[in-house]
Amino acid sequence: MEVSFSEKFFGCFFEWDVVCASRRELESADVILTQAAGRLADKRPGKGNMILAHVLRRLHAVFPEKPMMPQEEVAWAAPDLPYYKVITAPGKDLPKGHSTRLWNTDVVVGAQAAECRKNGWTKAIYLTLPGHHWRTALCMKHYGLTPYGMRVPATDYSDPENIFFSLRHAYPFLFLVREFVCRILFLITGKI
Repeated sequence: MEVSFSEKFFGCFFEWDVVCASRRELESADVILTQAAGRLADKRPGKGNMILAHVLRRLHAVFPEKPMMPQEEVAWAAPDLPYYKVITAPGKDLPKGHSTRLWNTDVVVGAQAAECRKNGWTKAIYLTLPGHHWRTALCMKHYGLTPYGMRVPATDYSDPENIFFSLRHAYPFLFLVREFVCRILFLITGKI
């Protein structure tokens, strides 16, 4: 079902809870996708990605037949899992402290969706930070995927060495402000 502009606009302000998929929806999914929680400057995954990798590991134990396509920082946190493909950043280094036009939620979901299309996969379980679910789900819909949200622990994903300022501090307010600004930008630019 298409989401109207006004629903998206109001969602930018008010959609902060995770819409979790039912067991039946999870079982019907074709693939498991992840977004990452930034990275550390020295290319270690950091605490947030370790948490997401733990959830991914649990999902893989329940659904071992489902291919997994994580963003690279989550794969760094669980290098032993059998990934279909790891979505990696273009070039050698990311700028410190912010996303770019070459590496952001839209680009990652777009790369994941392209791989899904090649394989005829349309339904995807996705993992991401709390607060980031809504924008991720709308990006997935924008690329023709049916998103099935998976609840992740409601805990502190921050790491003092994270390249993203909003994820360096144990203040979810900073992350939520950044997420709100990104939502408005994605809405204005037609990415959601």
